[in-house]
Amino acid sequence: MTIGIPFRILILLIVFLHPVCAFQAERPAPLVEAVTKELSRTGDGDAAFMARLLATGDRASVSAVLLDLTKKYKAEHPGDSEYYLLRQSVGALGYLKEQQAIPVLIELARPTERSKANEDIRVIALIAIGRIDPVGNRDLLLGVLRTDEQWYIRRSAASFLSEIGDAAVLQELDVAAAREPTPGQSQGIQKDADALRTRLAAANKGK
Repeated sequence: MTIGIPFRILILLIVFLHPVCAFQAERPAPLVEAVTKELSRTGDGDAAFMARLLATGDRASVSAVLLDLTKKYKAEHPGDSEYYLLRQSVGALGYLKEQQAIPVLIELARPTERSKANEDIRVIALIAIGRIDPVGNRDLLLGVLRTDEQWYIRRSAASFLSEIGDAAVLQELDVAAAREPTPGQSQGIQKDADALRTRLAAANKGK
């Protein structure tokens, strides 16, 4: 008898708390609507766009909503009504340097059959990764630089790799520049390599 009463009380507590916890896990509807509205607007520069977005709520809450929306819309294709929202949310996560977004951004940046129709999302996701944590995602960026089929995606990887700033990356950039099939493409990556070379030389001179 003494065991049964606490057990029944525990069951009642679980039944009561479950909907409360579920409610707390959901994002407030007004914030989701406000963020979605700002994502759907066009014509502003990046600074104005981010200022409007952050005016909807605190940074952590806005980041959480953006991550939810990115996961929700990540299978969208050009022409789908939510595709523009996906592009905007991915870009915003990069500006906010949202570390928790890295796994879904990596998924969006990888070349797949679906991504051949979504290469702009690949670029935006790669840029976001580079803004958030280029050092932590060095291997991913090197893989893109070495093997990706699209030059402008290789160039995006090169730009962020050049900011890491070590001799091993410089060697990778020089090799990648020499491997490019046209002078224009080679010059783009070589420019990133030369910028890194200059920084390394300055750092060594200051020692």
